[in-house]
Amino acid sequence: MKIIFKHSYNCPISRRAKIEMDRFMKQQSRELEYEFVDVNENRSRSNEVAEKYGIRHESPQVIILDDAGDVLWNASHYEISEDSISQAISDIS
Repeated sequence: MKIIFKHSYNCPISRRAKIEMDRFMKQQSRELEYEFVDVNENRSRSNEVAEKYGIRHESPQVIILDDAGDVLWNASHYEISEDSISQAISDIS
């Protein structure tokens, strides 16, 4: 399973989401591949993710993929919390 987190250092909502994402990752015991995408520094990667997975670009944004690269869950802005990510992982497993 892979998690992609798209973040903007210029956005207060994104800063809050990063805190939630960091909390989630610290509590995680399972093997998860994690990709952090700074949308300001790497807009091309952010656009590539949106196009490849057919998910409109948002920032902040969390995308969870299975091992085959299929989108299992995604959330953006205030939907991103340690609890919502944990629940999504639990529902998927």
